[in-house]
Amino acid sequence: MKKLLFIVGLLLMTGQTMVVNAQDKQFTVNGESFYMVYVEKGSFWMGAQNRDRNGQNYDPAAGPFEGPVHKVTLSSYYIGEFEVTQKLWKAVMGNNPSKWQGNNLDFHTGRESGDNRPVENVSWFDCQNFINKLNELTGEHFRMPTEAEWEFAARGGNDSENTRYSGSNDINEVAYYTNNSSTPNRTQSNNDHLERNELDIVNMSGNVREWVSDWAGDYPGTDVTNPQGPDGGEFKICRGGCFRSNADECTVWKRFGFIPNISNYQTIEVGLRLALSADDEDEDEEEEEEEEEESMNTEESLPADRIINNPAVNYTGVNNIKINKVHLTPEYTAVEITYTNLYQSNSCSFDKRGHITANGVDYTLTRAEGIAIYPNKTEIQGKGATLTFTLYFPAIPAETTSFDLIESESSKWKWYGISVK
Repeated sequence: MKKLLFIVGLLLMTGQTMVVNAQDKQFTVNGESFYMVYVEKGSFWMGAQNRDRNGQNYDPAAGPFEGPVHKVTLSSYYIGEFEVTQKLWKAVMGNNPSKWQGNNLDFHTGRESGDNRPVENVSWFDCQNFINKLNELTGEHFRMPTEAEWEFAARGGNDSENTRYSGSNDINEVAYYTNNSSTPNRTQSNNDHLERNELDIVNMSGNVREWVSDWAGDYPGTDVTNPQGPDGGEFKICRGGCFRSNADECTVWKRFGFIPNISNYQTIEVGLRLALSADDEDEDEEEEEEEEEESMNTEESLPADRIINNPAVNYTGVNNIKINKVHLTPEYTAVEITYTNLYQSNSCSFDKRGHITANGVDYTLTRAEGIAIYPNKTEIQGKGATLTFTLYFPAIPAETTSFDLIESESSKWKWYGISVK
C-alpha cells in the first residue's frame, strides 16, 4: 500500500498534480518551485546478487559490480520528487544544455513536454556548478545524494515493498525505457501518469540516469552507516537507467560508472536529482555531537567548503597569469585563472597531465572550463587580450593551506605556488 497522501496544489501549465506529505519541503528559486521529499532514517540491504536464489536481494541479472549485498544505515534526508527539470536549470543557470528540448508531445499524455523534461547532457562537474549556484540563490545546502541514499529512496525507504523497479515490479508502470519512450528514443516530461514509489517519488527508474556523489568502487563487505563511497577514482556513479535502457538497467540496484567530465554521447542520458540533509536528528544524537565538539581541540578548523579570492601567488618567471579564485569543496578543487596575452598573437591551453601537488600528493587535472586542453589551443588575438578560465581537480584535503599548480610535465614546467590561507 502506498502511504497516505494529501494534495497541496495543481500545476496548470504541465497538468501535474503535486502530491506531497506533511514533512516534504517546497523551495522556489527565480520563480521556479520544486519539492524535496522527506526520507526517514533507516536501514536496508543494498545491492543485489545472482548466486543464491533464497538469499537477500537475489536477481538473476545482477553482476559482480552490484555486490556484495550489505546492510546500510542512513540518517534522515530529503531527495527530489522529480529529476531536476530543464526549467529549474534555466532558472538557476540561465541556459539549457539539454539535447532533448522543444515542445514535442509527450508520448503517453499527448501534452507538450517543453522544459518540464529532465535536464541532461550535463557532466558531473556541470551539476556541481549548478548546485553551488542554487545554494547561493537559496541559502540552502543542496547536494547530490550519495549512492546509498539514492538506492534507499528508490527502494521506497522504510515503506519499501521490495520491488524490482522503483515503485513496481512492472516497469511500464513506473519508467520510460527503451520499449516505451517513443521513436526516436527521447526523454519524457516529469508527469504524474507514471506510478509513484512508496515515498511518492517519480522517475527513479528510467528517463535519464542520475549522477550521485560517490566515486565508483567495490561495495564494502560489512555493515556501514552513512557511506560516502571511495575517496577517489576515475569514474562517478550514475543510477536509475534511462530512456535508452533495457529493463534490467532500470532496476533499483543497477550501477553505472561514467567519467565525471564526460563530454561524449553518453551525457545525453544523464541528469541529476537533488538531495538535502535533514536537521531533525534525535536529541540524544545532538547531545552526543555537542559533547564531541566540546572534547575537540578548540583551535578553529578550516571550513569544508571555502572560496579564497585573489590568493597570494609566488610567480616564477611568469607575469601573465593571475589566480583569481580557489574554490575548495569536499568534492573538487576549482582554480579560476586569468591569462593575459603579452604578444600580438598567442594561444593558451593546459596540458592534460597538469596537476596540483598538495602535501606531497598529486591531484590530476580532471576538466577545464573556458579553455582548451592540450593539444588543442584556444586562440587569444591581440596584445593585452585576456582569457579567464577554470581548472578542476579532485578535492584536496580541507586542512591544506598551500599547493603547487603545475602547467605541464614537459621540459617547459611552469610552477605557480598558490597560497590558500
